[in-house]
Amino acid sequence: SPANSYGQVLARFDSTGGVKWAKVLGGPAAGGSVLGMDTAGNCYFSGDSYANAEIFGTDTLINSFNQFMFIAKYDKNGNYQWAKEMASTSENNNQSNSLYTDAGGNSYVLGSITANVNFGAISISPSSPNGDMFAARYDNMGNCLGVVHFGPANGNGGIIGDANGAFYATGAFNNTVTIGSTVLTSLGASSIFVAKHDAIVTGIDDSRTANNQLIIYANPNKRIFSIMVPDAVTSLQGAVL
Repeated sequence: SPANSYGQVLARFDSTGGVKWAKVLGGPAAGGSVLGMDTAGNCYFSGDSYANAEIFGTDTLINSFNQFMFIAKYDKNGNYQWAKEMASTSENNNQSNSLYTDAGGNSYVLGSITANVNFGAISISPSSPNGDMFAARYDNMGNCLGVVHFGPANGNGGIIGDANGAFYATGAFNNTVTIGSTVLTSLGASSIFVAKHDAIVTGIDDSRTANNQLIIYANPNKRIFSIMVPDAVTSLQGAVL
């Protein structure tokens, strides 16, 4: 670790506890990380930094503010592959708290944001000053495929996926939170929830969207999009769609 600071160590052990390799990561003030692995033995990990720069292999991630989130990949031999920043545009307390990686190296990151965050070309902003929960999906090359924005909830829970790419998430919330078409109301100061969501394909899936709204997605898109027509429109007599 750099002098007068602290970093992280990524290491691989054999079945008897012997060290096969070890890498010093991040620094000078890397926060906690969560780890996933694909069937080829590649390591994926996500975390947050409490500095304005983090070093991964030959790359340095730089942010003007003193906290940002990241996701990175090393192969089974400890060789650096890539690192991607989840950059904020203002002071924040954004946190990456849980990671799930499937057999092919596609990863879901679960966390919380208190300020605007850019996940590559996708940008989301919190709806509450107390923070919102998000889930972001990345492919094995570090491209962000899409983000689900849950609204005011705590991303300190866990996330896991299934063979179809859907994911299950847990978290906590105060007052109320809307997940898809379900509105949950807290029974006390704070309540917990478990939710299932279809696979994120591309763009932003805003799970706070109310019923009976016209939804056009994905956003962004490559000149291909879908239109979800609300029941209130399709039920109109003589409507031309």
